[in-house]
Amino acid sequence: FFLIFLTPPPSEILYALGGTLSVVSSEVSNAMVSALGVPSTLSSEYGNPVIMITRPNGATISFAVDIACSGVYSLIGFLIFAAFIAFIIRDRPWKKLALGV
Repeated sequence: FFLIFLTPPPSEILYALGGTLSVVSSEVSNAMVSALGVPSTLSSEYGNPVIMITRPNGATISFAVDIACSGVYSLIGFLIFAAFIAFIIRDRPWKKLALGV
């Protein structure tokens, strides 16, 4: 079962999932910033969502959320860890002690 995690997912799936996660996280971040009263807009440059924050002097600061920043790679790592813990919890007590769980 763990050998499945050794093969990386196809890049098309990673880019699709990462793109969706980056859009969702940027929309949530933009909503939180706007709720705090900071003027901000959400736009898209080259397919990546960009949060544009307007400073009081009129200058803008842009924050791009790329696929690498979306959290897709962290989710894969957490999934591997959760599968490992689920596997260990169901095993014999002496094996749990041997692994230090």
